[in-house]
Amino acid sequence: IMAKASMKEDDHDHDGNHRKRKDRDHDQQLGDKNRKRHHREEIAQAARRPMTEHEVRSKITPLYQLSAEQQVQQKTMEMVRKCAMAMSKEIKSRFRTLHQTKSRQASNRRGSQGDPTYAWVKEKRCIPIEPLVTVPSPLRNKVEYTFGYRYVYETDTDDATKDNDATRTKDATTPMEEEAKVETVVPKDVKVETVVPEADGPNDATMTEAKESSSTAEPTLPVRKIPSVGFMATGWSGGVSKPHCCANIPSEQCAVVDVLEDFLQDSPLPVYEPKSHQGFWRYITLRTSRRTKQCMLIVGHAPVSGGVGDKDNDAVDYTEKWQTERERLIQTLQNTQLPVRSETGQELGFTLPITSFFLQEFDGLSNPSPDHPVQHVFGKTVLEEELGKCTFQISPGAFFQVNTEGAELLYQIVMDRLQEFIQQREARREEKHKEVVPPKTNTLFDVCCGTGTIGLACLKAGVVDRVVGVDISEPAIEDAKRNAKVNGFEDGKEDGDSETKTRFVAARAEHVMNKEISKATKSSNSKKGAGHRFMAVVDPARVGLHTDVIRALRNAPQIQRVVYVSCNPTGSLIKDAGLLCAPPTKKYGGTAFRPTSSHPVDMFPLTSHCEMVMTFDRCQESDIVGQPKDENTASSTGDVATTVDVQPATSAEKDVKEG
Repeated sequence: IMAKASMKEDDHDHDGNHRKRKDRDHDQQLGDKNRKRHHREEIAQAARRPMTEHEVRSKITPLYQLSAEQQVQQKTMEMVRKCAMAMSKEIKSRFRTLHQTKSRQASNRRGSQGDPTYAWVKEKRCIPIEPLVTVPSPLRNKVEYTFGYRYVYETDTDDATKDNDATRTKDATTPMEEEAKVETVVPKDVKVETVVPEADGPNDATMTEAKESSSTAEPTLPVRKIPSVGFMATGWSGGVSKPHCCANIPSEQCAVVDVLEDFLQDSPLPVYEPKSHQGFWRYITLRTSRRTKQCMLIVGHAPVSGGVGDKDNDAVDYTEKWQTERERLIQTLQNTQLPVRSETGQELGFTLPITSFFLQEFDGLSNPSPDHPVQHVFGKTVLEEELGKCTFQISPGAFFQVNTEGAELLYQIVMDRLQEFIQQREARREEKHKEVVPPKTNTLFDVCCGTGTIGLACLKAGVVDRVVGVDISEPAIEDAKRNAKVNGFEDGKEDGDSETKTRFVAARAEHVMNKEISKATKSSNSKKGAGHRFMAVVDPARVGLHTDVIRALRNAPQIQRVVYVSCNPTGSLIKDAGLLCAPPTKKYGGTAFRPTSSHPVDMFPLTSHCEMVMTFDRCQESDIVGQPKDENTASSTGDVATTVDVQPATSAEKDVKEG
């Protein structure tokens, strides 16, 4: 009995200690949450302050203090280290895995079949990098801005603020100005150091540290906020900054920002608060073309019932005010002429009207997708842009390179790589036949074609004879068909003649490529012509190619060259190159590719971003070392490479004799 009583007392003490530890841990977790919340509030409070031009430039154009030569040197080193070297490491790691598998298989049986690998992988610098191609101008043709509050000191002599204050009396105060006084005060002698904020909000790395430069206490300056449009340089918790100080923003876009800021001063509709998700005015998307003298403006706003944070507030209803403000905004934009200046501030002698205006209602928390519907208000439904020999019509949600002059250089590199491949293969055919032979029909697969810019540019320049564009976005394919017609090429139907110059299909790439190759092969056999030669250009988004597209490219032996245009050369390009160049597996069969050239293009001057044009060619028999001869190994002549694995040749490989 005494033993049982003692055990009960021990259990009671144990339970009590456990509850105490649990309560202590709970209090500690609650304290940590409170400290983190208080820390975030401090960060948000510190971000709501006026920013200097130097701080804005440091966030939007972080390389603005470097000379052109220094920018080229820095970006070149980054492409070598973070792209070429990382890609080489990724590809070699896949061959090491293959070597370990072969070693285990060889240990289970007498004799070894060798270590299949590629000769180019064993080279010290197996991925060559060409010199960085610079663009003539850093000006962008598309920029996205955000509605918000711009914080200024009471003593600031901002031109736009001064003009607005001078034209309105104290009695005619708008609802925006009634909330303009902010309690935030900043010492006059303050040294501010700001770290670049993350896109999803503030964190420890984005905290602003304010240190007093002198021990004497100076009177503080009150800060007020002005509804405006600009960049969120301090993150979601801070205000917006005007883009006028950034060297990559054209003057006509700065003029639109000024017009909208003046409009907001008299607007009863509040700007959107991303932290509370309350308000009406959200963002704008601005496209401009100095070549065609056109400007497209898309204004995004919340529903008339308010943002997500206003749904529980039945008093919020912007219906009546929105109708009045909509008409006032239309009249303001129709009477606007945007001055155009050079990078040095010199007038160019012409102005741009707003030729297209759209409204976009969005009730989400982040940003709308490119296919989100828009409402056409006035003007044209597309913006026209001239690029090389082509003219393209760009719809509101379509993708187009943000630097027009840089896009011409980028596409010229693509055309040079395709032309080089065609000339090499034609020279090989003439050498084989010992005479001049009729040229083959060169078909280009424009994978992830978007609006068809790359394929149509190659076709217009006479580099290829036919373009087959593939994209999963139906609106983009409709734009591509319209652009083909504008440039004099009638788009072919799905079951139409295979000899049409262009064909754009909204479908999966692997289905379209196999069907087109089969159709072209049958056409060549029936007409007894010189045959077809197939190449591919891929220009995916930042996430890279889908694995099904990579499998389709590897399993199509007729495609001997792939030109990859990447906007993320230090990320998705490395992953995709590893899959394209890896040894054959059950999932990724077919003969692998190898990178033969890399051309970085500085499409985004003054920033750390860069585009890359990388060329991949099918591995040839000379690229394979350590692979034993096998009578079942697939081999061919001309444009079709020898496969690496010992699987029998496919019917498609046997049909193609000369590429």
